[in-house]
Amino acid sequence: LQWVEEPHSLLYNEAIALLLHLDILKRANSEESSLAISDNFAQNIQRVISGEVGAEALESDESPDVLARIASREGRKRWETVLHFLVGSDYTHLRSEPLPQHVRNTLLAANLQEKSSKIGFPVITTEGFRFLLLDEYEQLWRYLRAYIEQSKDPDNILALVFRLGFLSPGRWYSTKELSRNQQRVLQDFADVGIVLIDPPSPVHELNELGKRGKSSSTLPNAVMVTDYGESLLTGKPQSSKLIHSEGNRQGIIVESTFRVYAYTDSDLDIALIGLFARLDYRMANFAAGSLTRSSILGALEQNITAKQIIDYLETHAHPSTRDDENPTRSRVPETVCDQIRLWEAERSRATFEPAFMVDLFEDDAQFAKVVEHAEVRPRKKRKCTIT
Repeated sequence: LQWVEEPHSLLYNEAIALLLHLDILKRANSEESSLAISDNFAQNIQRVISGEVGAEALESDESPDVLARIASREGRKRWETVLHFLVGSDYTHLRSEPLPQHVRNTLLAANLQEKSSKIGFPVITTEGFRFLLLDEYEQLWRYLRAYIEQSKDPDNILALVFRLGFLSPGRWYSTKELSRNQQRVLQDFADVGIVLIDPPSPVHELNELGKRGKSSSTLPNAVMVTDYGESLLTGKPQSSKLIHSEGNRQGIIVESTFRVYAYTDSDLDIALIGLFARLDYRMANFAAGSLTRSSILGALEQNITAKQIIDYLETHAHPSTRDDENPTRSRVPETVCDQIRLWEAERSRATFEPAFMVDLFEDDAQFAKVVEHAEVRPRKKRKCTIT
């Protein structure tokens, strides 16, 4: 190809080498400069364009719209279960069984949680709190990346992800063409709401879709992509369902008296606020509490920073707190922000290091010998005092 300019020939050669390695291009003949699309890649492109690619669609008594709504509801419930576990709140109203171990391991691998020796179970990290502020599309992608990175067979999982990207929500597809490992991965995906598996035939049992059988070796025979899975696999971000969504009248009001009022009906939002505020009472779509020294210090103990708390309150502020004349003005009282920072500063007033105290010296001469000995060994030097 003569149209490639000399300064860019190196990049061109690297790109061509990669395409040849992936079997997307091939040498058309013995000439190095003659290239063509490989036969296998060309056939697959034709199948994609003609709509022939994808798994076998199964017949269902319900319309795709009805099934899509069921899948959407079930997918949301399962993903919110993961977020509740991350926050440390009760999720039994969403899921009666314990959260699978692979989900717990993925949260730890993604540095969203860490094991705490003080309380005996994982707690949210600074990165985990930042994760909760992302929209669902980014959350799912980050979770999926951590899941793939800790897998022993990432290529097999990526192949499954690409395959699921061709499926339409609201339709069941056969899994008979998938390998056993890919079918097991589908079970893990179902636990977090990306897909549903194993459809029961009666319509009235549709709300139980995706539950595994009593035998852990049972593999799914059908799969349906939820709207969470569709957005993840096709690159269409879901609109965030957090209380700062535009167009609603939900949000948080913080008063200079440190009182907090949250207008939301989401259990997850309330649990998230409960990480750094003392909740006093709650109604159907409203909760009230206070920012106290103990509640803020408790959040700091869980690796949540003062800046993250303030940013969260700013981002999720109720529309009524907006100052149209001065849009850049803080929507959280400055006195509250300053006090949160001061509470955080309390934890860094003193630093603690391991030390030994030597006492009960007979006289000053003995004390001086000990000090002299410590000075000779600077790595083991300790401050000595006479009691």
